[in-house]
Amino acid sequence: MPADDELRKSPESVLPSTGVFRASLMATLFGLLVFVVIFSLVPDKSRMYRALSQTRWPVMALAVVVLALSLLADAGRLWFLCKGIGATVPFGRIVQGIMASNFVSLITPFVSGGAPCIVWVLQQCGVDMSHASAAVVAGGVISQSMLVMLSVVIPLLSGIFRATDAFAHLLWIATVAVVPVYLIGVILVAIGSYRIDFIQRLASSWEARLAGVAHGKGFAGKLRSLLKTVAEGLHGYRSSFSVLATERPSILARAYLCSFLYFTGLFTVGYLTLVALGVQVDYLRAVAAQVVILLVASATPTPGGSGASEFGAYSLFTLIIPREVVALFIVIWRILTYWLLLFTGAIALALAVQTSAESISRRKLRPATSRER
Repeated sequence: MPADDELRKSPESVLPSTGVFRASLMATLFGLLVFVVIFSLVPDKSRMYRALSQTRWPVMALAVVVLALSLLADAGRLWFLCKGIGATVPFGRIVQGIMASNFVSLITPFVSGGAPCIVWVLQQCGVDMSHASAAVVAGGVISQSMLVMLSVVIPLLSGIFRATDAFAHLLWIATVAVVPVYLIGVILVAIGSYRIDFIQRLASSWEARLAGVAHGKGFAGKLRSLLKTVAEGLHGYRSSFSVLATERPSILARAYLCSFLYFTGLFTVGYLTLVALGVQVDYLRAVAAQVVILLVASATPTPGGSGASEFGAYSLFTLIIPREVVALFIVIWRILTYWLLLFTGAIALALAVQTSAESISRRKLRPATSRER
């Protein structure tokens, strides 16, 4: 399709290097400022340094391994969905796309930039835009619905919601305030994607009306061509999403399992960080707190939810562990789940852009070589 060729032709048109550098710089400076504020809240910094000197680094190494495995599980979610729409994409490229999208999400407000990046990477692997968009949107619905389920099921099963302490009350208030908004959003996206035929019919009808205008010349012709491309793209998107939503239950089950493993691994990283610092804390309490923090941070207009994640963790974890350890926990936890993903994601994005540029160069040189022969 012409739209696909246009996107493949220029990585800069999708991922402008100037904007990425500026956003990365702002995210870095904002993240460092948050760390400074968190440190300033610690009344006794000597206890924090003492806790750092007693850190169990083998447990921290295990946390890094668990984080890596969780990213592989997240890539598995997208790989299964691509398989469900009939697209064969190398698993390594899926991992690259997930890491690159993490980087873009971590430097954009409302965690909003990752999905287009994954669509772009899938297009480099030969998946057309409509099918790639369907896989990514379906993956987002699965991911967000799993997060909503965890935010409710874990506190219910563990009895946290029935507790009377300050931690349980704050967790209950945050859950009631945030989860319904996410649930409504997930339902609207799912229904809208499945019933997108209205927009498709609207584009097709206007394309038909413009068919006889100026015989396809001038502005009317360009608009008709655009509407035709939109209608065709929506048709491919709707059919692919419908297949995933109704005809491939085994694919959906595997994708949900991968999403569960991803979030389990991600939240286990926070728990292992506490264990490495010598903190005795209930696993489900640590996970429940991180679920709510992630939900709140995802809806925050700061790069990667910076600020909301740190202060949310400070508000919740100071209710169950010493404040000095909380500050140290937040720094190490965010180094793993934010800064490490930011750094590795930047490398993955750079490699994806380089691979795309090399592919474009080969395509440009190929016709000239054949003419010479």
